[in-house]
Amino acid sequence: MELKFNNVNYKAKLNNVNITLNSNKINGIYNYNSFIKVLANPKFIEGGTISIDNKTYHKYDPRIIAIVDKDMPFYTSKVIDEILFYSKVRGYKSRNMKEEINTLLEKFYLDPSILKRITPSLSDTEKYFIKLIANLIYRPKIIIFKDIMSGMDYRNKKIIKKLIEELKEQGVLVILTSFNSNILYELTDEVVIFNKGKVLISGSTNEIYSNIEILLNNNIDVPYFSLLTYKANKEKGAHLFYRKDVRDVIKDVYKSVS
Repeated sequence: MELKFNNVNYKAKLNNVNITLNSNKINGIYNYNSFIKVLANPKFIEGGTISIDNKTYHKYDPRIIAIVDKDMPFYTSKVIDEILFYSKVRGYKSRNMKEEINTLLEKFYLDPSILKRITPSLSDTEKYFIKLIANLIYRPKIIIFKDIMSGMDYRNKKIIKKLIEELKEQGVLVILTSFNSNILYELTDEVVIFNKGKVLISGSTNEIYSNIEILLNNNIDVPYFSLLTYKANKEKGAHLFYRKDVRDVIKDVYKSVS
């Protein structure tokens, strides 16, 4: 699965954007509002094209692209009705719907009794998981997670991390959007950083977040570990590598002082 922007223009918010996102990578998008806007309504494009697997993308189809946004409202008052509502409007039918829903509930460690609850009674994390289930049930080919992991505790972050790895293995094109570079640094394989309507920098996550001066000069949020490594190398003469795991950072520090 491949999503491609070819010289895409949208007002002053996207200027000759050329990017390619593939399902064999977990993709990150920083500074993303206009990126999502043109995917949700490609008619906004004023120049260039968007293509999916070499076919021009003219009209938003939720069966192809699902956008999971924690701030989206619920359309029904009961949890089970919300899940079924998404499937209905997307034309998804299954004889095993009950089993499929229960399987997804187990994935997020939710008790089946949650289906009988009213949506206002849910916690923020429960709401996000129900929205995920509602979108996952009909198996879209591309899933965009907006502001992924915002406000989640460590346990639930692990659940989401496992989920996106599974989706990648299944061939789903996973796109994580966030203004939090720490999240993108931890979870993605490749990242695209937009700045003032243009692609400032893109490529492998490790390479992008080791170009600290480019990010700082453009007022881009820098992951904590990357900034720590940068300052240690520049100000203290250390020879640390850019790592995603704090344990690896600690090992490098010990090696550098031994």
